Amino acid sequence: MRIVILIRERATGRELGVIFFEPDGMLITRAFEGGVHVRALGAVVKAMEGLGLDVPLYRKYAEELKAAPALPADILEREAAHYAEALNRLDPPLELGGVEIKAEVGRLRD
Repeated sequence: MRIVILIRERATGRELGVIFFEPDGMLITRAFEGGVHVRALGAVVKAMEGLGLDVPLYRKYAEELKAAPALPADILEREAAHYAEALNRLDPPLELGGVEIKAEVGRLRD
């Protein structure tokens, strides 16, 4: 299972994209909708940078990654929850393609 932030349309819950929290400390964005271009998720990335969430996890946890090849699930879950909370607190709410979005921590099968 992979720890992720699901990017959903606030009103309907429709899944628009996902941010994968990879064990190597990388964050990877993917769009789910055919009409939502991957670059549209750039607004989410830009918002994270504006919130001070732009330090890569592989840098933040460099010592942990020296000791083990992968970050533990509890660290990834904690970081995902922190990012989701920060994105959901934005006022006005973040929009993609003219719709307000919300971020939810979840798990996806590999």
